[in-house]
Parts: sequence; C-alpha cells; structure tokens
Amino acid sequence: MPINPLTSASYASLIIAISGCGHRPPPATTPESCSQISPIEISHSLFYGRREDVILRDPILSDIRRGQPALGEVLIQAEPALAALRYRLQFGEASPNNLYYLFGPAGIGKTPIMSQLRLAPGVAFIDLSRKAEQQRQYRDSTRADLVIGQDTLSRLPVISLPNTANALLHLVPRNARDPEPQSILIDGLDEIDPTSIALILQAARDFAKSHPHMTIVVAGRGEVFRRDLIRNDARGIKLIRIPAIPITDSAVVRWYLRDLVKMGGNDSLKATLGKLTPEMIQEALDRQPELQTFMYSGLYGNYVLKRIAENRKLDIPTSSLVSDLMSRNQTTHSRPSASGSNFSEMYLDALRQVARRYKPDTVSGYFEVPTGAVVCVQTPRGTATVDVESVLALSGLVDVDPIDNAGFRVRFWPASVYTYFAGR
Repeated sequence: MPINPLTSASYASLIIAISGCGHRPPPATTPESCSQISPIEISHSLFYGRREDVILRDPILSDIRRGQPALGEVLIQAEPALAALRYRLQFGEASPNNLYYLFGPAGIGKTPIMSQLRLAPGVAFIDLSRKAEQQRQYRDSTRADLVIGQDTLSRLPVISLPNTANALLHLVPRNARDPEPQSILIDGLDEIDPTSIALILQAARDFAKSHPHMTIVVAGRGEVFRRDLIRNDARGIKLIRIPAIPITDSAVVRWYLRDLVKMGGNDSLKATLGKLTPEMIQEALDRQPELQTFMYSGLYGNYVLKRIAENRKLDIPTSSLVSDLMSRNQTTHSRPSASGSNFSEMYLDALRQVARRYKPDTVSGYFEVPTGAVVCVQTPRGTATVDVESVLALSGLVDVDPIDNAGFRVRFWPASVYTYFAGR
C-alpha cells in the first residue's frame, strides 16, 4: 500500500534572475531595497505544509529503487541548480560570479549536501560548527546571541580572521605542503557569532574576486544571509535554496528508512527502525494527520519516524517533536531547550506570543514582522521587551526569506510548529 501523497495546496518552482532591479511577487520588491541585492541569481522551490514540493522523477526514483543513494545525493539531483554547482566543482571554470550561498531552515540537509559536494577533486572543506564547538569552552570567545531583560539566554562562539588578502585560507585545514585548493566549501555558518559571520562572508567575497578560477560555496540559514544582505552589498552571490523532499510514496519511504538506519544511533533503535514498513507509517499518519507536516527529508522526517518506531501504537504529541527540534538547537546554537528552566519558560513565552500575534498566509505560511517589533516577556526581575526577529532567527523552528530586507518575512517550519505555539 503506497503512502498517500500530501494534499496539494499549491506548487511553485521558480528561478528568479535579478539584474538591476527585480520583483518577487508578492510583495513587490521596491527599487530602493532591490538596489542592495542586485544582481543575485536565485534558484529555489517554495515549500510549506501539506503539499508536494519536489516531484522525484527518473532517474532519481530509479536510483532510489535500485540502490541506496545518500540523502545529500538525492537532494542534489532534485535541484537542478545544485546539480549544476556540483558539475562546476568537478570540472571547474573561471567566472566573475563564483560565490554561492546554499540556504534553508534548520535540519533541511545542508550538511549532507556539503558532504557530497566535498567529494569533488581539489575541494577544501571548512567546518565552522567544529570550530564553534571548540570555541564554546572559552567564555571570553563567545558573545550574547539572545538577551531577555538582564538574562543572556544563548551565546555563540567568536571566530577571528587575520586582516589579509587571503584571510579565508586561514580557516582551511591544510598542511604547508598541500597544494592550493581548487574550491572551498564552508559549512555551519549560522553557528557562530554574527560579527564573525560578517567577517567570514567578507573574506569569502574578497577571495572569490581575487581567485576567479575558484568556486566558494557557503551553507547557512536564510536569516544569516538576510542579515548580511542588509549590512553589505551582496552583488555576485548566487543563492540556491535547498529543497525539501516529501517522504510520501513507498519507494521513498523504504529508501529513507534505510538511510536513517545507516546514519547511526543505538543498536536497539536501528533494529526498531529496520522493522518499520510504509504500512505502519501510514497507519500512524492516518491516526494523526498533523504528523504529515513533518514528513520531509531532514531532521523533521528523522524525528517523526524515530517516534513512530518507538511508539507504534501510541499517539505522538507535537510537543515531543518540537522538543526534539529545540534540543538539537540547544546543542548547535546554545538556545534554550523545552525544559522547565527559567530561561526556557521565557523563551517559550516569547515564541507563543509571536505565534498568536502574527497570522500566517494560508498558502505559503509566511507572515511579515515589521522592523523593530517586540513582545513583552515576564522575567524573574519583571517585564522585559525582546525583539521578535531576535527570538525567531536561529530558533531552529522557522524558515526565513533571505531577500526580503524591507521587513522580516518568516514562517514556522514545519507547519505544525505554528499550530502548537499558537494554540498553547
């Protein structure tokens, strides 16, 4: 019995080339804001909620049925811009526009894609998340990321660079005898302090201009690019949106389960996941239709399938999946988890207020947050205001439009996360 596809509310896949001044419907991009971002090449699939976002066709489905391609490989094949980028990395070509930014929400699959791209010859890989983890042990090497009142809820590590023309090479792990790399991949950009992000992106711009024969690829969340877009001139950067693959038909489900088992975890969980069938998963989805919004490749699908494997006959509360996402973001971005600490309660209160205040678009799920919007949060020392964008950005629970610099265009992701916070 095949898994029923998600209800198709709408489907859009578009390539926008902005040159001089362009428009993204809706809302239209104003000439003033557009002048800051042109020219950027954007290739992405809009996605949200209960609909098919990526239609997997042959030869991808043939590969899935025949063997066991890695998640990163399927994501690359599903997005033509990613496939073209990999071709460029493999064969190389000189170009004045050789800086790429791969973006998407937390857990969408940025690292699996980068793992596949780094297999190309002559690629140097910079793992900022590993450098960030090394920095977290030093209190002096971190800066406040989110503050409510007098309480610092999270801190992000600071990474410094020398003030030199080839500063980017300072981050490349290489021996003195290693040849100069042909391409550079940078992963984990959103896991470091915004000031460090600005330095690294500027170093990437400078290096790309002075080395037109090399390709520079950076992966991060949409809010990170948006922040830098407002601060700097982003001309020449090519944006590629990472697709979300619905885990819908039976062949995709079986492939995804095999890939999930291969990824790791304890032996007991592997054995339990190995016994799951598409029919068992469909039974859980029929019982709880809201779980379908989590049935996408990446952490969302991982968490819901693990929960189904552990509790096949029991309902899975959305709160447990939100808790999984928040716990992961506590590890990567030092944000509070969903536990009962004072910090967690302040954080959860702010998220609840945002979800109740802003009504998302019924098709896309996006809502617009005016610049400077705040919510009031009760702290142990009284009421404090906190910036809405600061609460949502890097929360690991949202998808941010990276090019809407007139305001803050955002949506909770997956869709059930909004329903969870708005209804609490």
